[in-house]
Amino acid sequence: MTGPTIVALVAGLTAAGCALAGVYLVLGRRAMMADAISHSLLPGLVAAYLLAQGPNILAGTLGAVAAGLATVAGVEWLSRGRRLHADSAIGVVFPFMFAVGVLWVSLSFSNLHIDTDAVLFGEIAFAPIERLTWEGRDFGPVALWQSGTLVIINALFLLTLGKELKIVTFDETSADLQGVSPVRVKWALVTVVCLTTVVAFSAVGAVLAVGLLVAPVAVAQLLTRRLPVLFVMSLVVGVGASLAGHLLALAYDVSISGTIAAVMGGLFLAAWTVAPEQGWVAQWASRKRQAAKLKVQTLVVHVAEHRGTQSQSVENTLEHLVDELGWARPEAEKAVRRARDYGWIRLDGPTLELTDQGLSVARSIL
Repeated sequence: MTGPTIVALVAGLTAAGCALAGVYLVLGRRAMMADAISHSLLPGLVAAYLLAQGPNILAGTLGAVAAGLATVAGVEWLSRGRRLHADSAIGVVFPFMFAVGVLWVSLSFSNLHIDTDAVLFGEIAFAPIERLTWEGRDFGPVALWQSGTLVIINALFLLTLGKELKIVTFDETSADLQGVSPVRVKWALVTVVCLTTVVAFSAVGAVLAVGLLVAPVAVAQLLTRRLPVLFVMSLVVGVGASLAGHLLALAYDVSISGTIAAVMGGLFLAAWTVAPEQGWVAQWASRKRQAAKLKVQTLVVHVAEHRGTQSQSVENTLEHLVDELGWARPEAEKAVRRARDYGWIRLDGPTLELTDQGLSVARSIL
């Protein structure tokens, strides 16, 4: 395989693994926990390097996952009993963990230069360079094996604990009654998220790792409320944005990770704008319809209040609506037309009369 093909595969597989792990993270409103984990892996990586006496994939992964779990434990402990809100606890813990890692590196490896751009933004173009070798045989890029294994692990995790995850996410209060331990399920999810973040961190950097966990699910949430469809759409958005970002980056010779993040941001903006039910355009149209219906309801109530009175022939006319309610004449005419279309009023000469349905509506409002 060529270098660009390997990079595309790594990007797509990493995005797929992140999307699978990110759905319940986002639905459980714990998305920023991914940001805390991604920025607090450094102490675990340093500890693994020292214990293994050099670079070691397995040791590094275990150390980083342990650091991520320690971060989550710290956040949970600080936010327990409302000592701090969860977002405040995250703001305290992950800078501390990152600072510990930086100081540890400075003390143990005084001549080591840390490339902050590579740590934060990653350089997925280097994915084909590090190879997995055993007994002199080359089995391909390490990143490809890591991202492929991640997809399998996350898929098996969801297949194994899918029912429990749904219960804890949507109906935690009844979880114990159904024999499900919310604490165990949450920690299982956090462990998988930590592993996912570690793999994504090594491939694409801390910033895009968080983006791949959160952004595809956020886009899918705007387009559907059905859980199975949400999973499929998250995968499509994540993998599609990664491949599209990779192609655009090659075409314009720019950062691959940055372009992928930009594509996901563009997809989110598009979904936020034109999503059928939850997009800005749909919400604006819904508010307009609600405002128009409120005017019609106001009209019906006004007609009902003066129905059968001596002033009915004066009060329940279009001209009086303009004067008393302060509506512009086109606005009042539109409200009358809508009320007639709904079957709530009829015209008796210039006078507005309620139908039986309109009278029922007016009574329910009053």
